[in-house]
Amino acid sequence: MLQSTIWQKVLRVGFWGLLIYIAITSSVVIAIQFQLIPVPKKAQSKEESPQTASYPPLSEISFAKLFTREYLSWTVGEERNRSTRLKPFLGPGINEQGGLDFSKSEWNSYPQNIEVWKIENRENGVKEVTVYAETYLTKVNNEELQKRIDRYMVVPIRKAGASYLVVNTPYFIAPPVASQLPKEEKPEEKGELVNGSIRTEIEQWLPSFWKTYTNASPHEISYLMKNKQLAAGLAGIMNFIESKNVEVRKEGNHYLVKNEVLLQDIATKMEATYNYKLTLVKEEDRWFVLDIKPGEG
Repeated sequence: MLQSTIWQKVLRVGFWGLLIYIAITSSVVIAIQFQLIPVPKKAQSKEESPQTASYPPLSEISFAKLFTREYLSWTVGEERNRSTRLKPFLGPGINEQGGLDFSKSEWNSYPQNIEVWKIENRENGVKEVTVYAETYLTKVNNEELQKRIDRYMVVPIRKAGASYLVVNTPYFIAPPVASQLPKEEKPEEKGELVNGSIRTEIEQWLPSFWKTYTNASPHEISYLMKNKQLAAGLAGIMNFIESKNVEVRKEGNHYLVKNEVLLQDIATKMEATYNYKLTLVKEEDRWFVLDIKPGEG
């Protein structure tokens, strides 16, 4: 009898609990449906679908280089193929061949290296991009007959949505010409010119230094440096051949040395003369390098 009473109580509690749960959940669903309870929006995924992803526009440099590669690529007799390749780049009113006529051409063209030389802003948002292109031409009826042509070309482009379009016929120009550099006043030489025994001593010491500098490890070279700092020499890069013209000046306790050095490239056996400027100091009959600078005459 006792067990029957307990079981009835359990069923009664379970029944009322189920009714309360149904009532609460139904109320919440209705409240959400009628926007009585605010629901935080789901965070949007950072990765957009391919259809909606916004891709960065091509820069004028990339566009001009891509266009130039197609523009300077042609095979005589296959002009239709070339016009198809150029079509995405050309704005309204531009000739499908970009102004070129191949009816009398005897050479096929293949561009290699293409670089942008400069970009200039013009009116109405037009940019004139000057490009350099290293091109190789092959004779139509004799592919073994080839020649290299370096071209400079101006490509007028304008922003069009996410990319650009060529808005005027590209045209070839002469290579840029460097103007004469302004004369630079040479700084006054420091120190007093040194001749005699000291100069001779330094001249005789320099070859041994250069042999070490071009063969030894940074740790071994550091023994020749006044501050004992590790110095990367030219080991594995250049071989020492000869120490040539030497000029020595004294400033305080230091000696300023200009030295022409003939070196040989290990990989190619090519030889070249380089100018170096060394600052030396002598301690206990030994020469040490305070500073070494290449490229100074």
